[in-house]
Amino acid sequence: MLGRINLLVALCGAIIACALAPRPASAQDGADPTAKPAYRWDVTLSLGTASSGPAGDIENAMRASGFDDTSPEISGTGGYAHPFSYTGFNHQGASWVIAAHYVVNPRYEVGLIVSDAPIGTTYGFHEPFNYIDIHYSARTVAPTLSVRLADAFYVGVGPALYTTKASQGYYYAGAVRSYSATKVGALVEVGASFPVRSRFFATASLQYRYVGNATIGPFESAVPDHPATLPATSVSYNHVFFSVGAGVRF
Repeated sequence: MLGRINLLVALCGAIIACALAPRPASAQDGADPTAKPAYRWDVTLSLGTASSGPAGDIENAMRASGFDDTSPEISGTGGYAHPFSYTGFNHQGASWVIAAHYVVNPRYEVGLIVSDAPIGTTYGFHEPFNYIDIHYSARTVAPTLSVRLADAFYVGVGPALYTTKASQGYYYAGAVRSYSATKVGALVEVGASFPVRSRFFATASLQYRYVGNATIGPFESAVPDHPATLPATSVSYNHVFFSVGAGVRF
């Protein structure tokens, strides 16, 4: 764990050092780095959606534990092959992001990102009557350094503190269990904000969130006389996150 933290710190430091390295002045540069910005702060509120994160690893664990049977036909549905996952905005609802940035000069900004992302739910079935559903999410707190590549576009990077969570749904479950872990990782972001000099603006960003692995489980589907268990499993919470929102400068 300590080695991973040191590696991430070194990586973030190298990226930041490269970003901060002086570059020759150019007639094409759109902004004078010594000029005083019209606004020093901006705050944004965005809604977004995450990629599937640990869904694939949880499905593999369910297959290895026998939760890969086809559920019986109910009201003409023909049953469902398990496991399967529902992820993304359509199934989990919107995730939120609050970000604040301080403009050091027209080229550099430092900021703080806080986010909560319900990533998805994975469903399994173990004959004869054992249904199980696992919900998973991640919270993010990340200080960042951003570099303006052009007036409207920027790239940012920073270390991140993640809180992962996996909980068992109530559907045909016995004792509902929940597991959480705190992980040190990294966040890389590319984004845009426009209009560039207006007090109020729209924003869009794409983030890669390196979270690492977390252990979830065991989970139990405690049908009388037919118990079935999904054992403790290490799953990757790394995910991509896309969001759009609005902000204000002051």
